[in-house]
Amino acid sequence: MGDRGQIKGFFRKDRGNLPAIVYGVLGALYLFVVYSSRQTHFFGAPTNYLYLEVGGSLLCFCYAANALVRFRGTHDRIALILAFGFVLSGMIETIGYFGLNNLLRSGAVALSHVPMGWMVGRTMLAVLLLAALAVEKFIPTARQPSRETAGALFVVAAAAYITSAAFMAAPTLRSTIIRCFWWRF
Repeated sequence: MGDRGQIKGFFRKDRGNLPAIVYGVLGALYLFVVYSSRQTHFFGAPTNYLYLEVGGSLLCFCYAANALVRFRGTHDRIALILAFGFVLSGMIETIGYFGLNNLLRSGAVALSHVPMGWMVGRTMLAVLLLAALAVEKFIPTARQPSRETAGALFVVAAAAYITSAAFMAAPTLRSTIIRCFWWRF
């Protein structure tokens, strides 16, 4: 690997302005595609959307299983906290999509908004990532895996409670102006 395999060595190389220009053009192209895709009138089928989301929830369980195996081998607390978070996120999203499926069948709602289960699950994973980094930095490593497991469960439960309390306290009605470039206020 040598010097090129390290991040510091990669950024110290004299590469000129070519990478910055390429990344700038790619970023501008990405923003153009995002802005132009807002103007399309394409809508997917609700059944396909639900299949895709349930598949994503099953991927959460696969990531959790891999992280639990990693914890068993390395006693890495970050992997354990994220594994518990992925399990909880997968369960929240799966239950939320079954409820969304029932609403879609009754015809009461369309797929014009982001489902609450998806928002809660993804926000909880982000909070758990920050919590796992804080736990790894500030709390000493326990010699017994059962204590680490109990601590990780406590961190996941606290993060899930804080995330759900924040979503329960947030207003449900948002103002949206479709034609505005910055559409959320």
